[in-house]
Amino acid sequence: MSELECESLVNHPDGRLVSTWESLYKDGEGEGHIETLHKYVHGDAAEAFTPAAPAKITPSRAKPKQRDYQLHAFLGDEQIGFRRLDDNELMPLHDPRAMRAAALLLKNLQPDTITGLGDTVDLPELSRFDPDSDHFHRTLGPTYQETHDWYAQLRADSPRAKMAIVDSNHNERHTKAILKHLPQFYNLRRANESDEYPMMTFPYLTNMQHLDVEWISGYDAAEAEVAPNLLARHGRETGENAAQKIMKNNPEANNVQGHAHRESRSVRTARDGRYLTSLVVPALCRIDGVVPGYHSSIDDFNQPVLKYEQHQNGLLLVEDYGDEHYVFNSVPIINGIIKYGGNEYDGTRD
Repeated sequence: MSELECESLVNHPDGRLVSTWESLYKDGEGEGHIETLHKYVHGDAAEAFTPAAPAKITPSRAKPKQRDYQLHAFLGDEQIGFRRLDDNELMPLHDPRAMRAAALLLKNLQPDTITGLGDTVDLPELSRFDPDSDHFHRTLGPTYQETHDWYAQLRADSPRAKMAIVDSNHNERHTKAILKHLPQFYNLRRANESDEYPMMTFPYLTNMQHLDVEWISGYDAAEAEVAPNLLARHGRETGENAAQKIMKNNPEANNVQGHAHRESRSVRTARDGRYLTSLVVPALCRIDGVVPGYHSSIDDFNQPVLKYEQHQNGLLLVEDYGDEHYVFNSVPIINGIIKYGGNEYDGTRD
């Protein structure tokens, strides 16, 4: 008997079909027959192959802002994901309040560019670290959908903005998990879809192409030049002196990064008189200990222990007046509320 395997991904009432093969056999009279067999997966395995459903986008009718500068917005480290608790409640790892406040601000300001600094998703389900609990089952699907819906909201609110996301250590957990556990699925594309991203990648599973969001892959070399000499990347530097480390590692550019979850800034004057700024943008994830990490804990009732870390919520706005004259405005988000330009943006209200 020979098996000719043909990998495919299609929906089926019995689950999600991941492979088919033809089996050769002889009946009682010695006649040869070919029977097609199928393999289906269910539950967590099935949802891992399911991209987010495309959102219906109704663009904002807000008119373009009239200003004498370009406005660039930077945000990231949403760490979108969920814990599934014992009562089946989904507890977000991201901070919906901070994200809503950021969305309200950007809708009002209508920036010219919006750049995601990575760690858009958390993906503890695919981490090389041991899990802290049994919370991360049947959570991948909701994570992908929430991520798609988040960027769909940003796209709807700022339909004219150029949008991009740079790769990061959490976003690339898809690729690392596939290479380690299912290398046969690495770089796998749907049949007749050569222009589509490979299926087990962040942009495919979150359906970013539908939203006209550019994906810049290849952490940690991935970076976006948002404007002349204004570079955005996820980065690796951490700690209270992260911005100084970034400046040391990239001394001839203006650098905007995420990763550290706490704001820091460093400014230097180049030999030609230019002002150069390196800045870490705060996160949009929860900072109260719910996100899995070195300092997170689970109590005996299988609940995360709430404990605030030395992190902040916020985003960055950069006014671009041309000739590399940039004004960096850090915008803190405190308990889901932004106060900026004399206005309040309350993300605690649904």
